[in-house]
Amino acid sequence: MVYFLIEDIAYGFVKVGNSDNLYGRLGKLQEGNPRKLCVIATIPVDKPHSTALEKQIKKELFCFQVRGEWYEWNRDLFEYIRRIEDIQLQEYVPSWCSNYDFWEPDFWMS
Repeated sequence: MVYFLIEDIAYGFVKVGNSDNLYGRLGKLQEGNPRKLCVIATIPVDKPHSTALEKQIKKELFCFQVRGEWYEWNRDLFEYIRRIEDIQLQEYVPSWCSNYDFWEPDFWMS
């Protein structure tokens, strides 16, 4: 599975990765991050395909890369994620935008 995480603070970073055990991986990442991390989207693919897909996504998101697997959040990044084939957007809404749906294009108009 390929996953997208977000730090639950305004202007937090987005992480792209892959794992067979998403919530185990999330727990490990959370141990090293003082900010709450939340799953915002997943792509259900098996391990051989998830590694290749993760590499492709990271290559396409290179212009947003901050460091390693962490990317700057912005409208273009979220628009890219929304349009990925077979993407499963999560219901979770970060607390910093709790009155909005950041998967809706209108969220990014302000």
